[in-house]
Amino acid sequence: MSSTNKRFLVDAAKYTATKNYYEAARSYGMLLDSEDSNMLNPDHLMLFAKSLFKLGLDKDQMFNEDENNEESGDDKDDEGDDSDIDDRYNSQSHLTAGIEVSSNIQLDTTLYQFDLEEEDIEEQKKDGNNQNDSNKGAEQEKEDNSNISEEYEEQGNQEDASDHFVDLAEGNIFENALYVAEIAQSIFESTHNNHSIGPLLNLMGDIYQELESFEDAVKSYKKAIELQRDNQLAIAESYIKMAHALRWATDKEIPPKRRNLYLKNAKNTILKVLKPVEGENSIDDDIKAHLKDNLIQIKQDINHNNNPNMDGNMSILQAAFRDSMANTTVNDLSTLVKKPKNKKSKHK
Repeated sequence: MSSTNKRFLVDAAKYTATKNYYEAARSYGMLLDSEDSNMLNPDHLMLFAKSLFKLGLDKDQMFNEDENNEESGDDKDDEGDDSDIDDRYNSQSHLTAGIEVSSNIQLDTTLYQFDLEEEDIEEQKKDGNNQNDSNKGAEQEKEDNSNISEEYEEQGNQEDASDHFVDLAEGNIFENALYVAEIAQSIFESTHNNHSIGPLLNLMGDIYQELESFEDAVKSYKKAIELQRDNQLAIAESYIKMAHALRWATDKEIPPKRRNLYLKNAKNTILKVLKPVEGENSIDDDIKAHLKDNLIQIKQDINHNNNPNMDGNMSILQAAFRDSMANTTVNDLSTLVKKPKNKKSKHK
């Protein structure tokens, strides 16, 4: 790998760590544009597709927040705006958690140095934190990055702009993410790399859900399950994702019988993971809690699937009962009831 491509890869990792998915996607895009089009690295394609997916989630979240702010009409001061920025970078994924950092927050770059760069930092500290030296270092790094960008742009000017992966960070982000994932899928399948294609299919299922193509999402998760038979935890996670898609899929897309089969398989798989065979490693408490929460929801989905009208009928009956009670005057009918006369006992 060339030094330029290594730099793109390092930059992409840094931007991903700070949840700046736009710049991460652009870095992966420039990396792929620099690779031979006939020898694209499928792992890089998958990372690029994942960055695009995360970028799409961020954009949707910001759009929804802007709509809510317009509806409420509340004016916010500067402090409120800063908190909004932090909120926008909170992950929507059902499976991820952590402290999110806005892209415009200045970070200690020493946390993201690699190999020889760490030695340079130690030397700078020993020199007594010389400000001039650090400024020169920063200017040099800026110049290096500028040279890389210029080199990339010169290369790009010789090609059709529509063929650039980097341009996929704009436009319909989820459609672009799916396009990249499909390229990675074809390469993985041609090399029979089932180990990597499972996570990719899960990602494609997530993208299909955002595109509201729930039938395709279920198909992707189903295929991921078939290719990960040796990993029960991975299968359980694919089933959890599938169950989420099934809640939105219509009966025409997924018939009730097939839906019920998938849900029951999901339930049984999670139960199996929660009760490992003797000798197997126990799972993490956080993962166990995550599985238990989803197991409860899946059981509710099974009940609803078996009794689709139960919830609706119960709510209608309850509403009718409340209305009738509200409009009814309760009368005391005790005066209309004949009281039995006390009879003297014949036996005294």
